[in-house]
Amino acid sequence: MAYIIIMSYSISPVFLYLVTPTLGFIRNYIKYKQLSFCTYIRSPIVYFFLHIWFTLRNSNHIIMSTLIYERWFWFVYKSLKSFWLDDRKRKKEKYSLKYGSQKA
Repeated sequence: MAYIIIMSYSISPVFLYLVTPTLGFIRNYIKYKQLSFCTYIRSPIVYFFLHIWFTLRNSNHIIMSTLIYERWFWFVYKSLKSFWLDDRKRKKEKYSLKYGSQKA
């Protein structure tokens, strides 16, 4: 853990803030064969607000905290969205239609 914190200060924060969105952008292209600028830019926007929030609170390790909290934010957001839209039921029905009456 200490190595990661020390390492973060020797690497540009901009680089650290662009690694995750860029890798996600590449992964989406490989998996879905589509590129979405909105999906790419949403993480840096959340980084911006979290970074400002941690800076105003005079927190330690702002960069690492921002990176971690951004991932938690999207995890909670996507979980709540999936729950609200009832994805499990919708995907179960889609699977049943695609593969017949097999158990989903």
